[in-house]
Amino acid sequence: MEPTSKDLVSFNQPLSNRKNSRSESIPLWVKIQSAIVLACIGLLSGVTILHWGGEYEHVAVPLMFLGLILWTIVAGLAVQSYFLKHRIGDWLDALVLLWLAYAFYSFTQTEAGFVARMEFMWMWVYAAVFFTARYGIHSRNWMVGWLVLLVAIATACCLYALIHKNHPTHPIWGLPRPDYGARISGTFGCPNHFANLMAMSTFVAFLLGTYSRFPWPLRIFFFYLAGMFTLGIFLSVSRGGYLAWIFGMTIITGYLFRVVKLRWWWKATAAVSVFAGSIITIARNDFVLGRLEQTLSGDIRLQLIVDSIRIWKENKIFGTGMSSFDFYHLRLPEFVTGRAIHTHNDYMNTLSDYGIIGLALVLLFMFGYLVSHVMAGRHLRSEREALLWRIGFCCIVAMAVHEVVDFNLHIPACALVFFSLIGMARSCTFRQQTSRRYWLSSAPLLFGGALFMFFYVTPLISMTWKAQRTADLSLDTLLETGPDSIKQTADLIYAIDSGASESQSKLADILRVQAAQEHQELVKKRSRYLSQHRNVDKIARDALAIYERVHEANPLDDTLLIKKAMTYDSIGQYETASLYYAKALQLRPHSSNFHFAVGHHYLKQGRYQDALKSFEIASRTAGVRSPAGREQVARARLMQKKVKEFIRNKPAH
Repeated sequence: MEPTSKDLVSFNQPLSNRKNSRSESIPLWVKIQSAIVLACIGLLSGVTILHWGGEYEHVAVPLMFLGLILWTIVAGLAVQSYFLKHRIGDWLDALVLLWLAYAFYSFTQTEAGFVARMEFMWMWVYAAVFFTARYGIHSRNWMVGWLVLLVAIATACCLYALIHKNHPTHPIWGLPRPDYGARISGTFGCPNHFANLMAMSTFVAFLLGTYSRFPWPLRIFFFYLAGMFTLGIFLSVSRGGYLAWIFGMTIITGYLFRVVKLRWWWKATAAVSVFAGSIITIARNDFVLGRLEQTLSGDIRLQLIVDSIRIWKENKIFGTGMSSFDFYHLRLPEFVTGRAIHTHNDYMNTLSDYGIIGLALVLLFMFGYLVSHVMAGRHLRSEREALLWRIGFCCIVAMAVHEVVDFNLHIPACALVFFSLIGMARSCTFRQQTSRRYWLSSAPLLFGGALFMFFYVTPLISMTWKAQRTADLSLDTLLETGPDSIKQTADLIYAIDSGASESQSKLADILRVQAAQEHQELVKKRSRYLSQHRNVDKIARDALAIYERVHEANPLDDTLLIKKAMTYDSIGQYETASLYYAKALQLRPHSSNFHFAVGHHYLKQGRYQDALKSFEIASRTAGVRSPAGREQVARARLMQKKVKEFIRNKPAH
């Protein structure tokens, strides 16, 4: 009997490597480790996908503890590598760790406060997902299982989008979705990020359909799901999603044309038919055509690119600091179409926040990954490895293109899925690790990263979670208690986490509103009791003290100046309030909300002509492209109308 191919492979192995043959059993502890990694990645990705993309802190912060578990496994892999003389890690991992080190420097320099902290903590979770996806899963069979789970989660997200297609503000976990009209977004708050997930899910589902180890009924079902995800991208009307899908499917089409044995004219006919069908489908949809015409006539993203370059010039080498773009951009007078938050171009956002060094590191990783990935594609040893390789190639190219017009890597769900897929695409299984030389390993660097996670990032996550939990438990009951309890809670939160600006600001807002309401009651009653006025002043002073602490933690937040001014307004200290209003308008002279607040400031003093002027400015400067901007315009115009009527009907003295 002639030897089989498996026998030949085993026979041709060196004696030193025969112990690493496929017949060797994997230790139980390695399988447990793999199960923990997949469970953590699945929970991180699943929860964030199904809950607003992971944008809400009360869901995001507890999930970050899963990143600690993954970093613990990274540390274990590094120790295992040293004692067993296995090799894990390469120059790609070194680039990721170099980026984390630079991000730490940017985090220590930024004035963006709590927002920067969230971005910094998420980065370490993304890195943990990437490293454990590469080295923490012992078998690519298990990785294929993760791909199937990802498709199932994406299916739930897409079905939710299709079910609520005709309900623009449908609820997502009890909160109404922003009104994007006919554009669908599933369990995401924005159609663009939903489209990014659908694009990656399309590649995964389609390539699973080409996986010969699955039975044909299951493969056909995967092809069907790929079509459903494509429909989701189309109905999201995300131009970046279209580009990502086109580039990714072009790669898949090239692969199919190379392996499927058909005459060239059949392949050309199929390609032309798909292209023509896409054009006809787009041409028959007026809403999609309108979005494309908007792009050709000049998109707001072009203005955002110009703005990001202008902000970058403030510090060309290191940037203005992590997560600072939003705050600096709000101060630019040219952009009056609403709040952008990000540049809708992750490369320019990186340039603005992190400078030339940060952008160079990001581009170096993207380019380096692509080059090394293409080179690795020449040495694929199995169909499973080829499947993961193709998915990783599609995802890195599609994300690189999509990031030109969006900021998906700032969305936890998209980033987690992306780094898990490209990590698995360049995975090194347990058997492969045992056959590599230790002296080329970057395990010491990974161990150092894990130590930093344990002793710096983890306390940061824990502190953030404790302060957030204290605030969430308190807000439910504080409205029924007195102002002293609110101040005590704010002090407790400050003692736990001095940087918890969001939670403290909410409590200060409650005190400010209480002070305004009680002061208004005293004015109506014409109360002359000194003790009552002192009590109102104390409430206002407590609110101001909290605002001062919050402003110290986030000096770039100009809205705190307005809140301080409104607090002084609430107790009738108009001269002091005027100073804060003037400082706020000096920083953001075009802000509709600021002018609207100043209008009310003038109304309280009986300066009706000045109030009318402020409301007129507010109605002109509001961002009319966003729902919030249109609402602000309506409010400002309504106040204009009321002030004009009051002036017209006011009796002459």
